[in-house]
Amino acid sequence: MSGQQTTFSAQPDRSREVGQCPPIWLRLHLLSLEAPLIAMAWALGLTHLNRVPVMPGVLAGLGLCVWIIYVLDRLLDTRGKADSELDARHRFHRRHRVALLAAVLVGAVVAIWLAFWIVPADLTWHCVMLSVPILFYLAIYAGG
Repeated sequence: MSGQQTTFSAQPDRSREVGQCPPIWLRLHLLSLEAPLIAMAWALGLTHLNRVPVMPGVLAGLGLCVWIIYVLDRLLDTRGKADSELDARHRFHRRHRVALLAAVLVGAVVAIWLAFWIVPADLTWHCVMLSVPILFYLAIYAGG
């Protein structure tokens, strides 16, 4: 080893050239994809452990719903704050707010399609019931 210590930070690396792409792990972080991927991995692992087949559309629907909630939460976090108060992911979400909201809208349409035409009805209704406290949280958080 050369004696140099590698540090990881949510702050942007200003030494990087403007046109250079960030590493894949940072792109996953900026796009808020780590939580949906982990949720999908846990669901897949638990179904495998319990020898239960994965129902059609469940993993995609889970990933989309977790991502939508995560993105909306990040966008709400950016309200009323200066860029200097935000970490890299929050600045990214603020900077790309319109594109992310468009992606959330598309994701919501796909999730609704999955819920009503692919995922078994019993599971869909359980998920709808779980969405009530989540929507309540987002509504209170958005108002405060």
